[in-house]
Amino acid sequence: MALLHFLSVDVRLLNMEWLIYLLQVSVCMVVFFSFYLLVLRKLTFFKFNRFYLLGSLFLSFIIPSLQFEVQRKIIFADNEILTSVTDLQPISNEPFQLIKPVVIKYQSNNEQNINWKKLGLYLYGGIASMIIIAFGWRMHDLLKYTYHYVTTNDGLKLISKSKGFTNCSFFNYVFIDENSLSEAELQVLLKHEKVHAQQLHSLDKILLMLFKSMLWFNPIVYLFDKALEQVHEYEADEVTSTDFGNQAYANLLLRLAVAKSDM
Repeated sequence: MALLHFLSVDVRLLNMEWLIYLLQVSVCMVVFFSFYLLVLRKLTFFKFNRFYLLGSLFLSFIIPSLQFEVQRKIIFADNEILTSVTDLQPISNEPFQLIKPVVIKYQSNNEQNINWKKLGLYLYGGIASMIIIAFGWRMHDLLKYTYHYVTTNDGLKLISKSKGFTNCSFFNYVFIDENSLSEAELQVLLKHEKVHAQQLHSLDKILLMLFKSMLWFNPIVYLFDKALEQVHEYEADEVTSTDFGNQAYANLLLRLAVAKSDM
């Protein structure tokens, strides 16, 4: 019984420490993202902004786990007189007796105690698990199309599909709707998706999904996700517009936006 009581106390302390840790992580994320909004978002250093956002998330988890020790040294004055233990005299010579109080707790049999900490832990773990399962299901739905593809000279694996997610990429797999694009527009799109593949933007999305599963209750993590997605597009837009010109690339974006709104 003593061992079970010790384990239950240890679990409660662990749950409380984990909650405090997540709150500290959230505070760090607020600080880092505030700096991004005020300073970095207006700049055009897209690659730096990308690594800043990713690095901020990792640092937000690392900083609260660091422990700093502060050592204090006590120096006694030379003229301080220390009292010897033998010089201490009792106040009274009368015998005394320590009485240990007995506390009686009354609890009704009909009363049901709800362990809110344990309930909160189950809720947190349940929602986090659901997010991971949903992400795994989407990955399964995406990867089932990757068995049949055509490889380009740039190493991209083209997968033709007309429904669902199209004109997008996952690593070097590019899902395109050839019937909705001209040959010139297809070349512009492939250049755009090639940048995503070369920069491993899909890996960033997987990392963000893991962060969102752990911090699903924190709205800041979704702002990180949106900001990182914008940086990805800025990186790809910058390279593509340089190679094909702003006008051709703007026409493609308009065409894709109209097609998406009609779906």
